[in-house]
Amino acid sequence: MALLSIRVTFTRKQDGCCPTHGKHYAKFTAAFPLITRTDFVYAMVYFESIDDLGHRYGPDSVHVKGMVKEVDRVIETMLRQIETRHLDDDVNVMVLSDHGMTDVSLSKVVNISDVINMDDIEVIINNYGSSVYIWPKHGKEQTVYASLENTSDYFKPFLRKDIPPQWHFQHNNRIPDILLVAQLGWYIDTVRSRHMLAGKKQQQEYHFLRQHAALTPEPCSHN
Repeated sequence: MALLSIRVTFTRKQDGCCPTHGKHYAKFTAAFPLITRTDFVYAMVYFESIDDLGHRYGPDSVHVKGMVKEVDRVIETMLRQIETRHLDDDVNVMVLSDHGMTDVSLSKVVNISDVINMDDIEVIINNYGSSVYIWPKHGKEQTVYASLENTSDYFKPFLRKDIPPQWHFQHNNRIPDILLVAQLGWYIDTVRSRHMLAGKKQQQEYHFLRQHAALTPEPCSHN
């Protein structure tokens, strides 16, 4: 796969689907020699533990705060090694986040299955409650959109052409015809996710659902 005309030349397979806690230093150790090579222009290391713990315990939990400190120490070690090897002027370090996150309680769930006719829907994908992707059947786009528009203060529908350009979420064949976005702190329920909610609440006095505050699917870190 090429990114900005640059093709990836080296990858390391993820050790299982879900996060591998305690392996941050090993990941950095494996990546560091790559950034010292003249034929490499870009190296990326993903520390997934913060994401996983956020989904499990909430973004403000002691678990997340502790893991942030651990990752911070790894970054500090990396910066020191760059400085020790006199690479300060040759290596640019960028620290990025893949998405935001907020707590969602079971008291803030809005169900859309009562306002849309499922017979008009070809495909519907609930992105863990923070957004819903809807592909209506041919000729039903405006009908489905109209049934969602001004229905609730807790979510907002967008036709694909009206999705805010700053989200960079329009020009791909995976983008739905209708995007439904929850207000921060709310969870959008559908027929499928309603059973998921009931099951989770039954398994463990389910204290909180976890919601992405951005439009990024994360299949490995959600249960």
